[in-house]
Amino acid sequence: WRSFFAWYGDMTLASHLWRFLQLGQTTVEIIFQDPIRENGPNPGQTDRKALSVQVEKASRAGFNSLLSGRIAL
Repeated sequence: WRSFFAWYGDMTLASHLWRFLQLGQTTVEIIFQDPIRENGPNPGQTDRKALSVQVEKASRAGFNSLLSGRIAL
């Protein structure tokens, strides 16, 4: 089912949306995460690799909570 919901690779938005809409009625759950603050010593100069690790951890935690049915607030 992931290919119906995830938009990745070189898919065009139009073809992806068309396939998704052909599924009929679906349920979508969205979690809005808290903002991730810059932790660097100089605001605006955060290490982007460290920031990407923080974002990935937050995204994975939210995704795992959705899959498990336990929403971590």
